[in-house]
Amino acid sequence: MLSEEEVAKNLFFAMKNDTENVKKLNSNALYSNQIEEGNVLLTNKSFGDLGLKNELVIMLNKNGFDKPTKIQELSIPIICSGQDGAFHSKSGTGKTIGFACGIINGIEQGKGPQALIVTPTRELNMQIFEVVRKLAFEMNISTCVALKEFMSDNIAEEIVIGCPAKLIGLISRGALKTENLKMIVLDEADEMITKRTFALQTMNLLKLCGSIQKVFFSATYSEQSQKAVEMVSPNCQKFFKENVKADNIKLFYLEVEKNKKIDTLKKILELLTVAQTIVFVNSRKMVDLVAKILCEDGFPVSKLHGELSSEQRDSVLADFASAKTKVLISTDVFSRGMDIPQVNLIVNFDLPIVKFGNNVETYIHRVGRSGRFNRQGFVIDFIACAEDYEVLQTIQTTIKEAPMKFTINALMNIFTQEN
Repeated sequence: MLSEEEVAKNLFFAMKNDTENVKKLNSNALYSNQIEEGNVLLTNKSFGDLGLKNELVIMLNKNGFDKPTKIQELSIPIICSGQDGAFHSKSGTGKTIGFACGIINGIEQGKGPQALIVTPTRELNMQIFEVVRKLAFEMNISTCVALKEFMSDNIAEEIVIGCPAKLIGLISRGALKTENLKMIVLDEADEMITKRTFALQTMNLLKLCGSIQKVFFSATYSEQSQKAVEMVSPNCQKFFKENVKADNIKLFYLEVEKNKKIDTLKKILELLTVAQTIVFVNSRKMVDLVAKILCEDGFPVSKLHGELSSEQRDSVLADFASAKTKVLISTDVFSRGMDIPQVNLIVNFDLPIVKFGNNVETYIHRVGRSGRFNRQGFVIDFIACAEDYEVLQTIQTTIKEAPMKFTINALMNIFTQEN
């Protein structure tokens, strides 16, 4: 077992080396085309081997996608065949490209809405829109996001992306016609079909869509969500696995006094060489407080939570995605699906305490914002009370991995020696 000093040293140098590699990434490229040859996620097949149209394969190649990942190899043929499917794959393994290709391959130009992509957040909608748009544009297939500022009274785009309540509203008022719909994809499916906020809306949307192909994607599936999938799609091809984090994400923890969390966070950001960091907290009030104090101390910080306006949230994500800001303080609104390749550190300022939810699943989604596409990712958990230890123990037991303990003093000693 490593000492706290050895753990701090390993973390210090691993992060320094990884940040140098992250700097080489192209933040403007489609996120998953930066998988290096030899990455264990890749298969030896080509996209053409999966039955995709030649024009789509050309677009994939133009965007730097030469070989499919394992989840893409599994999901694309099933989606293209018209079968229902439920796919389970760790964060950062290429799920979005998988369902985007399956959808685009089956679209007929000029026949109006034929596929819906449903997600829990505006931010995820916009990210998926950019991916689908880039792949579909030269094939004359159009895509739109169900946002107030983009919507017409007669949607002509073939692929429509949105949250369930917005899509239900568009169908109900006749703006989104369903007669030519072929497919509905639920991204972050476990949340969409079991979380109180979305479950009823999602079920109503599925009823409005009628007997069309149903596809489910998620990095986690609880027993409840697996049963929900089986209920709405009895003949679905299911590929459920154990809920685990990606092996390339390394876990660490610090014991921190509750009133010293912010000071400890500042020291971490000062001592470690980090590309970009996401700091997760459990309340909007604390997001505002942490962001305010860090900004006052000169850290380039953005903040994100549900009370911000749509315009503010878009601006925050644009600044963070372009690395204009290096640190994002966020509630769990950012814990699912979002991909910023340069993020290599996650700080759980608060461990997830989820009302009516699953702490372990939330943790897996949070840490999955780093280490995208099998690159290194690092997670530091703040442990400040007995409840934190209980949550950490539950997480450790479920994911079968114990975080490594270090101290700020040990990290400061390494920093001093190297500088």
